[in-house]
Formats: sequence, C-alpha cells, structure tokens
Amino acid sequence: MKLIFLDADGTLLMADGIIPQRAKEACRLAQSQGHKICLCTGRQKPEITKELQSIQYDGIVAGAGSYVEADHKILKERGLRNEQRKQLYNYFSKRPIPTIYEATEAIVADARVKPVFDQLIETHCSHLSKEAYEKHGLIQLKKIWKTGDPKKISFNKITFLSSEVGFSQIYADLSKDFEVIPSTFAPFGKDSGEVAAYGITKAMGMRDLMDYFGVAQEDVIAIGDGANDLNMFEVAGQSVAMGNASQAVKEKADIVTADIDKDGIYQVFSLFNLLG
Repeated sequence: MKLIFLDADGTLLMADGIIPQRAKEACRLAQSQGHKICLCTGRQKPEITKELQSIQYDGIVAGAGSYVEADHKILKERGLRNEQRKQLYNYFSKRPIPTIYEATEAIVADARVKPVFDQLIETHCSHLSKEAYEKHGLIQLKKIWKTGDPKKISFNKITFLSSEVGFSQIYADLSKDFEVIPSTFAPFGKDSGEVAAYGITKAMGMRDLMDYFGVAQEDVIAIGDGANDLNMFEVAGQSVAMGNASQAVKEKADIVTADIDKDGIYQVFSLFNLLG
C-alpha cells in the first residue's frame, strides 16, 4: 500500500478551480488497488470546495498542517498562540494589505479584500459561461469567506493578497517570528503569500497520517508544485513536482511529471504502477 499526498492548488486544482477528469480517475483507480489518497493543502477545511470534495480522500491535511483528519475523524488541530495572533493582527491591520484570517471553523476577510477580489473576479471570470463562472475557484472562495472581526476567531494562518507592500517587505518584517511563504494560488498575485507559525507544516500533518495508517517513509509519495510543498518532499519516500511547478520545486523533487492540464497526476500514478 502507498500513501499518496496531493497538494491542491496547482497540483489537483487548476487556476479555474477545476480538477482534471484524468486526475480524478487516477485517484479512484489507485484507491481501488488499496492505496490511500490524502489531500495536503494550505487551504483551511472550509475552503475545501465541492470540486475538491469530488475525490473521496482517506485523509486530509488542511491549513498547512493545522488540521488533520482521517476516515472523517479529527486527529489533530494546531494553531497560533494568542500573543502571535495579536502580533499578526496588529501588523496587517495597520498596513494597506488585503488580509484573510483563516481558522478551522471560519475564514474572515478584512474590508480591503472585497474591492481587490471583485477586480480579480472581473479579470478572471467575467468572460465565462454561467456554469463555468459558478465553478471557478474565485467564486467558490468568495462564497466561503465572511467579513467580520478576525479577533473573534482562533485563526491559525493568514493569507495576504498582492498590494503596494511587496512580499519581500512582509517577509523581512515577519520571517524572524513566523513562516512566510509565497501563495500558490496564482490569481492572488505575485506578491501574495501566507503566514503561519513555525513548525506547523504540511510535513507535520503527513507524519500524523503516516502514523495513523502505519505507513513507512518509503511507501509515501508527495506531489506538489509550490514553495509550501517542499517540506512534504522531505517526509516522502518519493517526491514529485508538477510540470507547472517552479524551477526551485522541480530541483528538489525526485521526479517531474507533466503539467496539471496535461494529465500530470495520471501520468505519475501510472509510472508508480498505482492504477492496476
């Protein structure tokens, strides 16, 4: 049995929020052969859209390791300390950065997100058919996010959209105290990113599921495309970069498969003889 961890955005999900049919087929066939399929994403549990739920995962790592479940049971929930939440809220609330505060129970976007998000929707979705518009990842996220007071939720991660305050500045300001990485969801912009507590990573969630299923490292496969997937590669026996991954990610992977829209998932599952 192999334990397979799949990133979401850029690996399973295309930029429009759709999973290629051959990727779904690959997951179904692998499970029919007794292998375990796990979602391993920076998205929080509420952001796992209906499209992502179209695959019946054996385990889920969400919030970049903040939340772990298996067989529909919660195994772990981790978060920021209260003083860390206060520090981050004070930083982002005082700067012109559209900020999304993420918790297992809810996602709260500050008031600066709406105009930016409306423009993103206009750019990426206005030309789509009604059916494609409703399925698009930006529309799905807009339905999930709420506006309100982020101090009222136990947020464990922050996503920030591109702004006049560039990623490099935010990294310089916060990386001493927090994990700061670029966002893997392309529509958010090149200066978008994520902030989380040090030590809470996808790799930590992977280890939880490896222990739960009793699987050794040599039987673990991790597939991703972004900077926050590199720690997944360190835990896996075999690491795979999507063809659309950055060069830095490809250089760290054991194997590079095809792009997400060119059956990259199906091809690598076939290479590993997971399909029967």
